[in-house]
Amino acid sequence: MNFDEKTAIEIIEKYNLAKNTLGVWRTRNAIPDKYFRENFKIEQKVSGERDEQMFKDFKKITEYKKINIQALRRLAGISESRFRDVMYNSITLKKNEIVELKKAINILRIEAKECLEAFSQGVVSDLKERKLKSFLKRTEVKTLNLFDSKRDVYNKFDGWMMGRRSFPIECKSELQHALLVFITETTML
Repeated sequence: MNFDEKTAIEIIEKYNLAKNTLGVWRTRNAIPDKYFRENFKIEQKVSGERDEQMFKDFKKITEYKKINIQALRRLAGISESRFRDVMYNSITLKKNEIVELKKAINILRIEAKECLEAFSQGVVSDLKERKLKSFLKRTEVKTLNLFDSKRDVYNKFDGWMMGRRSFPIECKSELQHALLVFITETTML
């Protein structure tokens, strides 16, 4: 819509927009059409007990060091701009976005469980190795952090994943421990 000072001021007051919005709209000589749609609703800051809990859950997920949060965001199908708004502006995620994030975490947890079960059964087969490589190479998993920043263990698995060495059987217990911890910790997210 073309810029109209009176209408612009009403919209700014109605939606509690920033004071400089009036100047921006005046310069552009237009008010965004979205403010005139019947179903338009501005995202609200965190308020209320339920929103606070959802925001805490979200923060807990973003602070977990063994998951690459940007890759998890992509897996969950949440846009980068929306995600940034939630992280830095205390805007709440929609319920379906929280559900998608938790589904993405469940995907990682299920794969970690499958790897743990496969390696708990004894002999290391090619299928088990492929499954583990697939999990450790996922962009959502921070492999070094998975091994609690134990660089020597990480280097052995990294060499194995890159085909420079055989499976580091001497580190099997560290791998099982890392997977078990990951499964347990992601259950609490």
